[in-house]
Amino acid sequence: MIVASAVIATFFLFYIDEGYYDFRWMKDIGNWFAFLMYVCILTTAQELVYFIISKILKISFPTFIIVVGGVALGIWSCFALFSSI
Repeated sequence: MIVASAVIATFFLFYIDEGYYDFRWMKDIGNWFAFLMYVCILTTAQELVYFIISKILKISFPTFIIVVGGVALGIWSCFALFSSI
């Protein structure tokens, strides 16, 4: 569930990138590398949110919060990381 939501969110981000609103980015292998980096960052953020919620706050596995919070944290992390480059 976590990886699938990260892939779907990343597909959406790449779909709206550059204002083309299509999947022409799939033709370039370099874009697939960036796609994989985004998926890894979003998955890691979701795992972090899961760890915080389940282990530290002792809340039982709320999937919606993990997916939404993790994707939001992951997107914020990607923008923070890649905007400085």
